[in-house]
Amino acid sequence: PRPEPDEGPEELGDWGATLTSDDLAVASAASPDTGASADGPHDEAPPSGAAVREMDALEVARSVEQATKMKERLANDSISRARGEVLAQRARLQAEMAEQDRLLREEEERLASLERELRSGCKLNERGRIEALRKEIETC
Repeated sequence: PRPEPDEGPEELGDWGATLTSDDLAVASAASPDTGASADGPHDEAPPSGAAVREMDALEVARSVEQATKMKERLANDSISRARGEVLAQRARLQAEMAEQDRLLREEEERLASLERELRSGCKLNERGRIEALRKEIETC
């Protein structure tokens, strides 16, 4: 038996939820025996071979709870997937930044080497050879 809308909320036992008269009205409006649904009447018959039965308030509540949990699971999966994509993009950008940083350090070192060469008039690896040639010339 369905409670009348003015009977108040119905406790749903272990589910810890309360089904109000509005919820029951929506569920009863959607029941197949009235030929109507929550969004209005339909003249269509149920698909052939489909079993038609009424759902009591507990079944409706369980169905709604299950649908809500599935929706939450899908939302969590979407958020997790988006978070993973953000983390992957962050890792790619960090790798690119590290490579750019390495290239800039190499260029700075090359420029510092050219600056030292400009001040001394020769490359550092040639300085030893030049000194050795000077000593050789001076001893002759």
